[in-house]
Amino acid sequence: MRLRAGSRFAVPGHTRLPGYVQGHAGVVERIQPAAVLPDTNAHFQGENPQHVYSV
Repeated sequence: MRLRAGSRFAVPGHTRLPGYVQGHAGVVERIQPAAVLPDTNAHFQGENPQHVYSV
């Protein structure tokens, strides 16, 4: 999913997302450049760079 700054977004849920945030809407403030996240790289599934959104 690719969002833009200013987009409203409801977080459906994520394993590392605190419970008090799940299901609430927010506004994308900033989009960080794509970066390799350690999850897939550590499990030898490739680099899989992803964007990080500040909501």
